[in-house]
Amino acid sequence: MYEYQYNDLLNKNFRVIGITLRGFGKSDKPYGAYNYDVHALDIKKI
Repeated sequence: MYEYQYNDLLNKNFRVIGITLRGFGKSDKPYGAYNYDVHALDIKKI
């Protein structure tokens, strides 16, 4: 989602941490809900 911003930020000497939300792309797809609340909690933990 932010692939284009990563390079720009890195070139400006920012530290960039990228995550892949569960159930998206090649991430694991564990049993359970996939909604904004779950994703927000995942991001908060990171």
